[in-house]
Amino acid sequence: MKSVDQITVRLRFAGETPRPAPYHLRGAIAAQFPDDPLFHQHAANGNGLMYRLPRIQYRWDHEGPILVGLEEGARRLLEVAWPGMELCLGKLRVTVRDAECAFQRFDVRMVPHLLRYRLMAPWLPFSQENYARYQTLGPAAQALERDRLARGAILIGLRELGVKLNEHLFVAVEAVAAERCSYKGIDLLGFWGRVLANTALPPGFAFGRAVSHGYGWIVPDTDEESKR
Repeated sequence: MKSVDQITVRLRFAGETPRPAPYHLRGAIAAQFPDDPLFHQHAANGNGLMYRLPRIQYRWDHEGPILVGLEEGARRLLEVAWPGMELCLGKLRVTVRDAECAFQRFDVRMVPHLLRYRLMAPWLPFSQENYARYQTLGPAAQALERDRLARGAILIGLRELGVKLNEHLFVAVEAVAAERCSYKGIDLLGFWGRVLANTALPPGFAFGRAVSHGYGWIVPDTDEESKR
């Protein structure tokens, strides 16, 4: 069992809330902290991208924009004075009116049964290379490939957070819809649906590609969440 520190910062803007755009939110806030790689994954010495699980992730749900900080990212978000911050979301300039911060320490642990999670944004499992292979498979083999990729992505994410599982991780994806998603000008296939796993994951845990841009995050699948 490993405890993971997590903070959720919900921003509220003065005036009307703009249309959902987590990629604009990421760019706007990263511009406020150009020398801090926690906000944008660019190495401070200018040596390109940092290939690791983003400790600060940007999302947009039915209530508005959210930042999620994990471990050192959680501690960094607590240091920021959010009210009054001016952000450029694309061509729109907005001002943060207030920020609601919620902290939790979550124990990641194996459980003796499968837990169900709901995808709150499309999950992007493919690179250009493994998508080419995926297209050659039949429906049953594609389902197994989605399970395999989800398991691998979750294991990588947990390992990045220092979580070592002492039992076999089982993961299955119930894909109910597919959607074409744009990421850095590339058209990628994303999936909506549910994830089953025999481990308790932090609410809002994200896996797959482009998690810092608001893709691939999950919450426990309860009746209340299902109504949203």
